[in-house]
Amino acid sequence: SWSQFAAYNNYFNPGYIPSVFLKQALSGGGYYFRQTNQAVNAVVSHPETMASYQQALPAGFTDYSGHAVTVGVSSITVQTTRSTPGGIYVAYTTDDRHVPIFFADTFVGATVVDDTPAGSAAYHAVSVDGRQTWVVWIPEEGGGFRSIVQNAGGTWEYKDDTDAWIAASTNNLATALQEAFGVVENRMTGDTLNAMTSDNWATDGGVVPKITQYLDFAVGLQADGSGNVPSVTSYSATYNDTGTVIIEGFTGGMWTPGSGFTDGTQVNGVPLAQSGIITYNGAAGIMLDYAVVSEVPGYHIRLRPNGTAPGTAITRILYKAPCQALANIGDGQPDIPNGFVYWDVSEDSVQDWTSEVSDNTYSEFSIAPIPMDTDDYLYVGFYNQFNTVEWTPWTDNNQVVSTLSMEYWAGSSWKSLPIVDGTAGASGNTLALKGKISWTLPTDWKMNIPFNAFLSRAYWVRFKVSVALTPTTAISECRVYSVPTALKKHKFVALLDNTVALGNRPDAPDQVDISRPLEEYGFCGALSGSYRVGGPDAIQAVCSAWNSLFVWKTETCHQITAGGNGYTVNSVEAARHVPVNSRCIVKAPVSSPDGDKYGLFFINRFGAFVSTGLHTDALWNTSRGRSLSDALSWWDANSTPRLDLNYLHLACGEYWPVKNWIVWSAPMIVSGTVQTTNNRLIVYDLNLRAWLPPFTISVASLTAAYHYGSDVSNRIGEIGLYGGDYSGRILRLFPPGVTTDTGEPVNSWAETGWLHFGSPEFMKMLRLVSIHGKTVGGPVRIVINTDGDTSALVNLTFDDIATLGEKLFLLEQESNNVQGRFFKFTISFSGAGEIYGIQIGVSTIREWGAM
Repeated sequence: SWSQFAAYNNYFNPGYIPSVFLKQALSGGGYYFRQTNQAVNAVVSHPETMASYQQALPAGFTDYSGHAVTVGVSSITVQTTRSTPGGIYVAYTTDDRHVPIFFADTFVGATVVDDTPAGSAAYHAVSVDGRQTWVVWIPEEGGGFRSIVQNAGGTWEYKDDTDAWIAASTNNLATALQEAFGVVENRMTGDTLNAMTSDNWATDGGVVPKITQYLDFAVGLQADGSGNVPSVTSYSATYNDTGTVIIEGFTGGMWTPGSGFTDGTQVNGVPLAQSGIITYNGAAGIMLDYAVVSEVPGYHIRLRPNGTAPGTAITRILYKAPCQALANIGDGQPDIPNGFVYWDVSEDSVQDWTSEVSDNTYSEFSIAPIPMDTDDYLYVGFYNQFNTVEWTPWTDNNQVVSTLSMEYWAGSSWKSLPIVDGTAGASGNTLALKGKISWTLPTDWKMNIPFNAFLSRAYWVRFKVSVALTPTTAISECRVYSVPTALKKHKFVALLDNTVALGNRPDAPDQVDISRPLEEYGFCGALSGSYRVGGPDAIQAVCSAWNSLFVWKTETCHQITAGGNGYTVNSVEAARHVPVNSRCIVKAPVSSPDGDKYGLFFINRFGAFVSTGLHTDALWNTSRGRSLSDALSWWDANSTPRLDLNYLHLACGEYWPVKNWIVWSAPMIVSGTVQTTNNRLIVYDLNLRAWLPPFTISVASLTAAYHYGSDVSNRIGEIGLYGGDYSGRILRLFPPGVTTDTGEPVNSWAETGWLHFGSPEFMKMLRLVSIHGKTVGGPVRIVINTDGDTSALVNLTFDDIATLGEKLFLLEQESNNVQGRFFKFTISFSGAGEIYGIQIGVSTIREWGAM
């Protein structure tokens, strides 16, 4: 639960009264003040004029006829009291002081702290529609809200004792409230307001969660004429908020809120209500910088929960991150700079203060004076890229309001870069405090020697100021926080015998590096090697096969084989037989007269292919390569469905021996013109030597893995096919005996070709359809098409078979007089079931000519 409280600002000159007061103007031109921080209340008069009183009103306060001042609501409690000498004086909240409740899930109630000594009184009202209507709670006869003031098309009205609406004597809200509180039926006391329950507030005319935006309060104060003056200390509104979790990332030297996150810990909108995963969707969000936070280097994210229930606790946090570029991880400790140089342009002098700012000495004898003018530069350099410098100014720091700016060397010119200046004082004077200046690393930062040969070659930045600094400005110490340079990263890795082969690194896209035998970390010395394969074009795919390493480039294939003390490289023309990537290359068996061999199956922009390498066999027409996709239209740019060739590089493949399938996950356009993710499985059945219809399964990766077998000696059981989907889940594909797909019933279907029953030239009538099988699922449906018409001509539903359970069944159904020369049948059902066969009864329609 959260509460917000009314606050009455102390805007009276504290030179008159030494504590917190509220004041109320008197018609006689003076003021009465009621002191609240003493045991005995004292009434003090101060003879000020009404004009000076009105000028003293702060922003957001309104006075009415010189008598009432609008009070407000704030998010903090300020214990103050407003008192009145007599009559009914009104006050109400304004836009900058009302209580926001638009985010509240449930409204609990509101309370007021008031004091009504002797015969004095305080009357209260609330508004839930932006002060256009004011209501009070009437507890009698079951309770309900009574409207007492309304804005009727620009005319302020109040309700009299006969429930009639009367125009206010002066057309404003304050007068309408004052005259409404003069009617006994319109009065709600503080006790009544405090006694209201959440159910009372939820009745007609009250608060509607997520609809009511703000809650306003009004008060009418009436003294008894004998010196007894009422007062109001505070209003409070209490509501329940399920809260939110704000996710922030450290970027640009500060914590920045991010978007694009899905909170899997929520239950009915309540965060941290269950164990779950908070996932970054990638559409929009925060780009993290490698930075040092609390002396810890790395990429930093923080979660800021708000409004959690009492007792909420987090027992464990795990994280999953995408692969980052390999890098030397720094220790997070600051380093002394390679150079700290001040160039005084007006004096044409260059002063190297590197030693003075690097000696850990805070002394006037070891400082770097930098009385910078707007034309001067301060250079800082380091041998690695860095994103933060920390300066410790000497005691004679800068006192002039001036802004610091920075540039870096981009290879041919100095380019500006936004910074976060942590050395600026409260008034905006840079270099006033010890602090860090940070920025986001640019991608085109280059090493250079800024302007003089005595400076070292390094990554340099230079600083300028917008206004000349205090002449005595000096820096005592300077430190830099470096960002380690990324290591060289290869795009491909393969195992070649007992070595590791790496290919296509950023600075050598055509190079293959081979480690020493049994030393996967050794890429130098004897028995290791680096080979520039083919021309300068980049390597497209690699795969080890037949005791060799095959390397594909744009139009060529290269075979690297161990021989002697090194490796030999043989090259052949590939002519469009290059895999689209390494992940789509699948090793699978092919039969031959000499025994079982294997081939490399792969896809590219031109089709699906198999290569048998050094082997020849009858199955693949005694050739080393063969196309598998000649009969398919998936590579035809004018057909649907078709593969999106622009995103085919995302495809991946796997061999599944259980079914003897080659399975590829690929992007297939089924509607529209673009498919940017893998959304279909295309399968080549090695038993049938045919393609299966595409499966509607979206996975980004594929693998086959052995299951644990408790009943076998080596504990290696069946082989499962697995895929990683785009939601971070690992899915088992085509598991045996499963009838649901991620909780939904699997829809099963089969379709025949066009059947003519041996008589294509005759019209036929379909008379009977019989189904043989069993089911525990829902009904079985058969769609019948005739003579090339692909629209559903007849849709037969077999409803009774679901009631037979697991028993075998035979069910016939009349045909509805379906006629045609060619017939196609599509059978489908959901849930568990087995259909063994369909029997079709047809007869030829004979046409007799005239006798």
